[in-house]
Amino acid sequence: LGPVRSQAWGLAVGYIAFVYCTIPLLPEVWAALVGYTDGSIRYLGIALVALAGCGFAVSVWRRGRWWPLVALAGIAPVYGYLLHVYSRFPAERLHLVEYGLMGYVLLRALRLDLGRAWAYLASFVLAVLIGIGDECIQWALPQRFFEVKDIQLNAQSVALGLLLARVVGGAGDGDDRA
Repeated sequence: LGPVRSQAWGLAVGYIAFVYCTIPLLPEVWAALVGYTDGSIRYLGIALVALAGCGFAVSVWRRGRWWPLVALAGIAPVYGYLLHVYSRFPAERLHLVEYGLMGYVLLRALRLDLGRAWAYLASFVLAVLIGIGDECIQWALPQRFFEVKDIQLNAQSVALGLLLARVVGGAGDGDDRA
């Protein structure tokens, strides 16, 4: 497999395992965090998306390319809309980061063996299937629910994460295989 492939797939599998292992724990952790922070933890998703967006904009701006900045300006309202829609369920906002990152780590692993378009498509499909698995695990757990809207949010989050990866140019462009 080699060190590059092993590292990329180790990160992807480790991240997926982390997501799956935290499914039964997240409600209790979230409740504890809400208690400790007097409810201000509900802004964590917004803060993470805003920080990532600023980091992406700075990264693109440093390279002196204008089209990615325009694309980021188009992507930001989509994130804003999703953050607003899920304001009633703040824990769901974390899916924007969680599954966006999952799409990216899968893309980094898949691009080593697939062409750019196939790597993006395969990482989207795999991450959505992993999201469906996430919901199936929740279905089997007591006091957790299988919801199609969560699968849709996971798919949207993966798509936005992959779109950001393409716009920012940090993955899948073929020049950064190290």
